[in-house]
Amino acid sequence: MKQASITALLLFTGACIGDGTPRKDALESLGEHYRVSKIVAGVAPGDDNAARMCRGFILSEKNLRAFLGKARPVSDKQLHDEFDWAPCYVRATLSVGTHTALVEVSASGIASIRLDGGAPEKLGCASECDSLLSGK
Repeated sequence: MKQASITALLLFTGACIGDGTPRKDALESLGEHYRVSKIVAGVAPGDDNAARMCRGFILSEKNLRAFLGKARPVSDKQLHDEFDWAPCYVRATLSVGTHTALVEVSASGIASIRLDGGAPEKLGCASECDSLLSGK
């Protein structure tokens, strides 16, 4: 059991090599090792039209798991060059053994995972996740 928790922990925290270069498929083998709870939709503050624009944006547990299965670690340059910003997001809590990860997924396909209050790991999923994020 301890080995499974350590493996899952490494999958959460091992998304980048020491120099910040994304590791290929760091989340690929995460599988069903985590529990999802507290899925809540939100809107970033500061945009008066955001609440109207984000109305109805939510991810089911199934779509959240599918998104995380497809998402890959991304560098800051990739986030800047390949993704748009969206004020709509979903936050969820993932549990792996005794560890807790807070996840935030934006409507633009950018995600952030913060394990046990540590530094966030950035993930991205472009066009292959469009149907998951649009609720289709």
